[in-house]
Amino acid sequence: MNALNPTSGLHHSAQQRWLYDEYGVELPLFHLGLPELRYFRISAHLHNSLADYAYLAEAVRSLIVSLRRSHRADGNEQGQGLRRQRFSGGLRVA
Repeated sequence: MNALNPTSGLHHSAQQRWLYDEYGVELPLFHLGLPELRYFRISAHLHNSLADYAYLAEAVRSLIVSLRRSHRADGNEQGQGLRRQRFSGGLRVA
């Protein structure tokens, strides 16, 4: 069963749907704190290759660019509230 199936009863954000629609990637996104920050976590498995992780990185990078563009289109010239920060274990998009 597809994890993003709207009939599954699970809530998925617009960003998760975008990743799936554009890249075929299913990536759980967590929204925590005030102001709300978005986090994701990946699990490494033996059946995944380095190319799979590079593809995921490109999908997430593209999502960040898309979010920044939409924020600028909404009148936020700096894409305020969206920043990329590397930390141990992944990438944080706030």
